[in-house]
Amino acid sequence: MADGGITLFDFDDCLYAWFMHDVAMTLFYVLPMDCSAPEDVEFARRCFGELMDGYARENHLDRAWYVEVPNFLKWREIDLYIAIHRSLDVENLDPWTAKFMTNRKHKIESDLPYVALDFASL
Repeated sequence: MADGGITLFDFDDCLYAWFMHDVAMTLFYVLPMDCSAPEDVEFARRCFGELMDGYARENHLDRAWYVEVPNFLKWREIDLYIAIHRSLDVENLDPWTAKFMTNRKHKIESDLPYVALDFASL
């Protein structure tokens, strides 16, 4: 940088994947962790709509892919759960991570959706 500072890039989650995976990853980090209250689900619907409107300005993505969003959200949820167990002391977590992990094993094993939203109908 011109001022002598440095910029760090975190490539930890960098991978080659489907376009809808990129959309779902963005959505995952915008949504509340327990996106189940009606206002949270409405927020998810609006966010997804806005995200896809913006995406469509640059790229075409067949709406048939919308049905896959819950699968990509679940993929990220499981991947993050594994990474936390692999890399962190689960008995001594920061507040964000501790909140994320609350009942997470049950949510994964019960196949509860990260957000109960019918993406195919959007």
